Amino acid sequence: MKYNIDPNLYSDINFRPFLQVILPTVTVISLMLLLIAHNLRSILKTIANDHPFEKNNSKRLLIIGIVLMAGSVILKIAEGITAMAIIDSLEIKNVDVTFTVDGAMLLTGFLVLILAGIFRYGSYLQDEYDATL
Repeated sequence: MKYNIDPNLYSDINFRPFLQVILPTVTVISLMLLLIAHNLRSILKTIANDHPFEKNNSKRLLIIGIVLMAGSVILKIAEGITAMAIIDSLEIKNVDVTFTVDGAMLLTGFLVLILAGIFRYGSYLQDEYDATL
């Protein structure tokens, strides 16, 4: 089966609104990923140095959890806005865009926040243990 697309059919499409939506979205997502990667790298360094319950690790995990929870909303909003820009650019009729929060990412962020609390308590116990020696 062959598909032939008439190049003149889409010659007058304006992709500028689509690009105006995509570029800021990619920037925000990249910054979120860099923030997570930087904090995760710092946590892994302390674990490699046999100091997993360093005080800063709980703060790093807290940042990762907050970024994940915010990302569960931000990413879905960005997907919706991008879809609307594509629909508008291609002039597609009778199509709606719905918004839902990414439940898996939200749950993951919540679990990382719980882990941050565990690490905070582990840091407290480590300080108490070090003080008694």
